[in-house]
Amino acid sequence: MSSVFLSFLCCLLLSGVAWTEDVIPRKSDMTSPVGFNATEKHILLATINAWRGRVTPPAADMNTLVWDEELATMAQAQADTCSFDYGFPDWADDVNITKTLPERNVGQTIWRGWNVSFATNYWNGEGEWYDYCNNRCTYDRKALKALGFYRSSKVYYYRGCFNYTQLIWGDSQYVGCGHRVCDWRNKHYDPGKDSLVCNYFPGKIEVESESTRMKRLPYKTREPLDVACARGAPSGRAATNLIVFAMLLFVCSVYGRILP
Repeated sequence: MSSVFLSFLCCLLLSGVAWTEDVIPRKSDMTSPVGFNATEKHILLATINAWRGRVTPPAADMNTLVWDEELATMAQAQADTCSFDYGFPDWADDVNITKTLPERNVGQTIWRGWNVSFATNYWNGEGEWYDYCNNRCTYDRKALKALGFYRSSKVYYYRGCFNYTQLIWGDSQYVGCGHRVCDWRNKHYDPGKDSLVCNYFPGKIEVESESTRMKRLPYKTREPLDVACARGAPSGRAATNLIVFAMLLFVCSVYGRILP
């Protein structure tokens, strides 16, 4: 896909919407598709916070995340490995931010796919299989394949609810993300090899046993838990035109500046 076509597509999708010049970043001379510029960081952060703000049942203690460069540097180091797996660099234990709460770990969400603008949508999409009221993930890849979803995104992109529960972890305060296109040849983009890693602090606390399962809910509900769940609370995934619009801005920015 050429940058000319991408620019046309973005203009078509965003036509009729007013924006200022500082919203859409100008195309740079960047030759390696790595990391994010200031505008892209802002859009990504706003999109993550938008998903967090629309969980169901509604949250009473959902922090608004703040961008942290230490977490972003760690995330970039992991994205640069192109392993498409969870992990941290060897020096992760030396970062200052974790010393503020030494008893807590750094959380992480990862993405491999066609382009990073879809990542948060899929992280939120894992909520389709998350049962908040029982704090369980019902995702079953084999069952989905048996139902005919063998080549569907349901089995290709999703691997459970791990990303979703971190995305909506209420007491996380900071996030930082890194990005690399892992098959970048002769300044041409090979789709399907985007790596996006986001680190969160404090990270989510894993359920260690059945006895602690209901003590490790991602966030506290506004209503008492039994009242919120008696309403038949749906899964936490949610979408709004605002979030979709932000994703469009994001893809226009990232790929508009790296495609030749």
